[in-house]
Amino acid sequence: NICLIADDSGSIVYENRLKLVQEALFSIIMAAEKRGDSVSVLIFGSQISYQQKPSRDCDQLKTIVASMEGTSGGTILLDPIKKAIDLAKTVEKQTTFIFTDSYIFESQKELGPYISKLGNFSKIIVFAFSENLKDAKLFKNYFNTTFENKFFYVPKYSHFYESSLQELYDKYETPTFLYHDEFFDSMKTLFEYYQAEADKIGRAHV
Repeated sequence: NICLIADDSGSIVYENRLKLVQEALFSIIMAAEKRGDSVSVLIFGSQISYQQKPSRDCDQLKTIVASMEGTSGGTILLDPIKKAIDLAKTVEKQTTFIFTDSYIFESQKELGPYISKLGNFSKIIVFAFSENLKDAKLFKNYFNTTFENKFFYVPKYSHFYESSLQELYDKYETPTFLYHDEFFDSMKTLFEYYQAEADKIGRAHV
């Protein structure tokens, strides 16, 4: 199972962050569809605003992603982490992707034990859409408690690439901190495709 935890808080709309999050979610859903993996989705802000149990209905999953508007309040990550733990206990294997601008309300002391617990059941891959590298590094400290994780800082106005995200399914290394550009920029962008797909699904959803 692929568990997608996606930030839909008010701050995610700034500087193209929401579109980047949606682009990444589309990428992973498409990669999961090719592999036949199930995908669960947890959209959050001040609370979990939408949750989808493990599903292979990719059209429905894309509709969920397209409906994100950055109107879910603040950024409280604790409840989605707890829910991801519950989901991980029900499946044979899980990888959890977390997408957030990293400006969460909880302290490291509050959130750290639950991240550690999630790490016992799931691999964790984090994408931090932070204002700057310094803020991303501060957020990375939350995830130093678990050994099977990857952490990526996503600079402003970057794009995601399906073939790069596919690597995260097939190769799993020790904890690392990579600049987004070093990992993704050699790949052909699918941004226009994802944006058109989001627009199409969004119109159908309305």
